[in-house]
Amino acid sequence: MFQTDPCGVEARTSLAMSSSRFVFQTDPCGVETTCSRKMTRSIRSLPEFPRRIGLVTSADSDAREDAVTSLHGRHPDVDIVIHHTTVQGDDAMLSMMQAISELDDNAHIDVIVLTRGGGSEKDLRVFNETPLCRVIHNTTTPFVVGVGHENDRTLADEVADKRVMTPTHAGEIVPKKEDLETELEDVTDRLDRAYERTVQTQLEATVNNLDTAYEQQVDSNLATFSTDLDRAFEALTSERLTALETELEHALESFEQQKAHEKEKVRELTGRLNSVYQRTVQTQLEDTEERLDNAYKQHVTSELATSSADLDHAFEAVTAERLTTLETDLDHALESFEQQKAHEEEKEAVAQEYSESQRRQQITIAVLVILVLLLLGILLLNL
Repeated sequence: MFQTDPCGVEARTSLAMSSSRFVFQTDPCGVETTCSRKMTRSIRSLPEFPRRIGLVTSADSDAREDAVTSLHGRHPDVDIVIHHTTVQGDDAMLSMMQAISELDDNAHIDVIVLTRGGGSEKDLRVFNETPLCRVIHNTTTPFVVGVGHENDRTLADEVADKRVMTPTHAGEIVPKKEDLETELEDVTDRLDRAYERTVQTQLEATVNNLDTAYEQQVDSNLATFSTDLDRAFEALTSERLTALETELEHALESFEQQKAHEKEKVRELTGRLNSVYQRTVQTQLEDTEERLDNAYKQHVTSELATSSADLDHAFEAVTAERLTTLETDLDHALESFEQQKAHEEEKEAVAQEYSESQRRQQITIAVLVILVLLLLGILLLNL
């Protein structure tokens, strides 16, 4: 809504906007003196690291040079898009509005800066115009205004997201490259240390987890292997014991059969040996007795015819001869018996001892019989 004062100067006393409301008070000549603004949208934060800045100012002004120098002095790598515009005069408002709209439509622009140097109140009046303030307010790109000197205040300052006091202070919207590099080094160091700690922690945790998992797996495998080995050992042991029991039973049975067979052979050999020994001794005794009887008869007959001395001599000669022959025969029989006995002793020690005892007993008996007969013969001769 517009009202005209008595001087005919159009004075905007109130303006209803979609995002803010401005109230202007005018003096009798229609000159705006104060203003107040009630914001309905929050002020947008400027990007911390703008890559491209749109600069709305006069291309051949000191303000442009100061702003560019200030921006590149803090960060030389920032791109600056300068949009030339008139900053005072009748065409200034439309020129600035068009430049602001074009930069706002550029998606690559991170921040828009509107700036000019100092001037009179009339020179800066365009920055109080409602259409320009509306365009600044409606921009989607964060907006910075730096107009005049430190004490100069305009409505454009109020609707912008940030005000800088002079074009030289426009560089404050970008960080210092040195500070960024220092901070980057610090952050890099901290990230490296954090990364090392994280990696070390993760490695330790992974190693611990792997150790735990390995121990659990090993314990599980050992338990499984132990169980399998126990079962296999029990099965193998049972199988081997069964086989050994069967083999032992067969061996024992075979041994018993062999033992019985050997005992039978021993009994048979013992019987045969006893029978042979008895027959041999009996034959020898009978032959010896017969010979003794014949010799005795011959000797008695001879001695009866001859003298006692010849009879004694002849008897002694016959007796010595017969004893020698008998001893030779007995030695041969004994040697044969010893050979046979030695052969039999290899099979059974018990049978050998028994046979040896029987043999010695029979020999003793035979010798005793012979001695008795000799004594009887001597006694008869002496008679």
